[in-house]
Amino acid sequence: MREELIRYKNSDCLRQLKLFYSKTSLMEIYGVSRKEHPHTLFLKWLFVDFENSKESIKFLLETLVKNKMFKFENVFKGEA
Repeated sequence: MREELIRYKNSDCLRQLKLFYSKTSLMEIYGVSRKEHPHTLFLKWLFVDFENSKESIKFLLETLVKNKMFKFENVFKGEA
């Protein structure tokens, strides 16, 4: 069991996860990552304030793809 835990702790997969989750998000930079209000305002802007919600979703998807949050070909497969 001990060897399995050591192998897991030293695995490339765990190393990549740690690297990914250690990145600072924009909300963390602004110091509001744990506050509900900024998240709610973003969703309101995305779905209500945009005159055309289809355009807002298109903008969001293009932004996520551009920032390599997921691959374009996976958008409609339900994969991230």
